[in-house]
Amino acid sequence: MRLLRVTILLLGVLFLNQIAFSQGYRPPERGQRGYIPPVTQGDGAYNTGPKDPSTIVEEQMPTYIAELKLDAFKEQVLKSILIKYYTKREPVKADYSIKYNDRQDILFKLEEDLYEELATMLSPEELEGFKKIHFLDDKEKKKKIKKKKKKDKKKSKNKKEKGTH
Repeated sequence: MRLLRVTILLLGVLFLNQIAFSQGYRPPERGQRGYIPPVTQGDGAYNTGPKDPSTIVEEQMPTYIAELKLDAFKEQVLKSILIKYYTKREPVKADYSIKYNDRQDILFKLEEDLYEELATMLSPEELEGFKKIHFLDDKEKKKKIKKKKKKDKKKSKNKKEKGTH
């Protein structure tokens, strides 16, 4: 009697296991629909570390020189001021332990200090030109992103409308 119960229980477990296996209760294999490749850690687009200040300045200097028409002396002074500014700014931007509003206040203060220091070297017209160039990069990027989102939204809307007809 006991042997019969154990045999029936064993056959039941095997039968249920076969049903579960045939129903597809296993993860999809490579090449099947629904397969999601494993996540890999790479260099990635999300580099959260602070950027090198000299690299940032080297990228921006040609624009400042061309637009402001600086001589060699002013160019070197501007470069040193900007390196000093970015040396202070980048660690603040990368430190997420500081509250957002406090971080914005610190960045605003650093920017004010930058303009005060530049005012001693540049003429008022050159300073205004610098401000326009300095903020132009961020504003243009934001505009391009907004345009792209708007365009993508229109495309997806048009596809939906075409698909329903």
